[in-house]
Amino acid sequence: MNKREYINDKYYIEKVGIGKPLYFIGGGPGIDYVYLYKWFIELSNNRELIFYNQYGLNKDEETSFDILVDQLHTILISNNEKKDVLVHSFGSHLLFSVLSKYDDLNIDKIIMINPCPINYTEYIKSEEILFSKIPKSVIKKIEYFSSKNEKVSDINVMNLLLPYYLYQDVNINFCIYNNRMCEKINNEIVDFDFSSLIKNFKNDILLIKGDNDFINITSTLDIQIIAKRTVIYKECGHFAFAEKNDEVLSEIRKFLN
Repeated sequence: MNKREYINDKYYIEKVGIGKPLYFIGGGPGIDYVYLYKWFIELSNNRELIFYNQYGLNKDEETSFDILVDQLHTILISNNEKKDVLVHSFGSHLLFSVLSKYDDLNIDKIIMINPCPINYTEYIKSEEILFSKIPKSVIKKIEYFSSKNEKVSDINVMNLLLPYYLYQDVNINFCIYNNRMCEKINNEIVDFDFSSLIKNFKNDILLIKGDNDFINITSTLDIQIIAKRTVIYKECGHFAFAEKNDEVLSEIRKFLN
């Protein structure tokens, strides 16, 4: 049974299962945790899954990148127990930012699925690769929906973008996508470079990527060098956990056990 736990009366985590905590830090920014849930729920048979929900998803919630970093730190230290962490996409950037600012996190193993590039130059290149795939007709539709101040319009934006993130045809459900929050946060993350941080990692890392991800394999080379195991799936895009679900769950179980 799921348990929702509020922190500071502003944001919450969703818990399910029993066992050693496995924290999920999703992508975006501007996306709630729901898109991850169904692909990982099987792991709750012997782990407590804790899904982090970004503050600022709702229209009346002011947020910033610094708020997200401090928020995630608060969540990760709220339980002193040793914990494992799974990040997807932008979630890796958030985790790196917390680790570069704080040294009091009791993290054991880290699973990185389609993580962000480790520096800003590669980050910009990845954005350029993604948008080069999108036809002008689709970009016009995205611009139209982005101009509307409605929640349903933002979901339409994500649904239009999704095929250009994927290689396999899978159904990924987004409950909330806040396009304005996404643009705001992306404009605030500039000039970062996590190379030195990653080189000093002591944690065991499992790196999972798709060879058709718009984020180049070379942009995460520093992570590959230190990772305990790297898995790169052929005919797979940015959502490896959905496109190769059985294989990814198998890799995660072996890594965590």
